[in-house]
Amino acid sequence: MKKETPRDASERRRYFRLRYPVDQRPTLRIDDVTYALAEVSEYGLRFCDPGDFNAPEGPIRAELVFRDGHVVVVDEAVILRSQGKTG
Repeated sequence: MKKETPRDASERRRYFRLRYPVDQRPTLRIDDVTYALAEVSEYGLRFCDPGDFNAPEGPIRAELVFRDGHVVVVDEAVILRSQGKTG
């Protein structure tokens, strides 16, 4: 096993991220449009953007819908876009 260097440790993400396998992804519903949720962290959600998503200005309300039907409301979320990914 490769020994971790100080540089490797410094490049780790600060917060834990839960990545969902493609076939088990929950959905994120924004304004009656559904997107596949790729990952969740302590401070955000990353969802799959088909490229035609127009991020609203300011905070939004969204619903995170799990495969078992459980729904979590996300209030006051802000959508950021970087390198073609949305979250």
